[in-house]
Amino acid sequence: METELYNRKIASLIREKTKLERELRSLFQTKACGRKTGITKEMIERAREYPIDQLLETGGKKIVHCPFHDNRDPSGSIKWNRLHCFVCDKTWGPIDLAMERDGLSFVEALERLT
Repeated sequence: METELYNRKIASLIREKTKLERELRSLFQTKACGRKTGITKEMIERAREYPIDQLLETGGKKIVHCPFHDNRDPSGSIKWNRLHCFVCDKTWGPIDLAMERDGLSFVEALERLT
């Protein structure tokens, strides 16, 4: 049973990674074809460095409530500019969090964070 859960989680993460890689490839190919996307490597780096606690209501704390479910007690931890929820068993960076929480595309998340 536990192995099945791990396999499902791994498959889900692989699908998500593949989707993001495909979107990134598409962005850079579009730029290479002469159409400007307005996305640069510097923008991606700035968005990755965006303070994640500014996307969440942390009150300066490193233990927070996860924005994806209601819990009475905080279930998320902020460390190295990443949010990890122990209930969801998932970790988000600033870009991932903006995309998932606000329903943004990769490009929209970058534009919001830079």
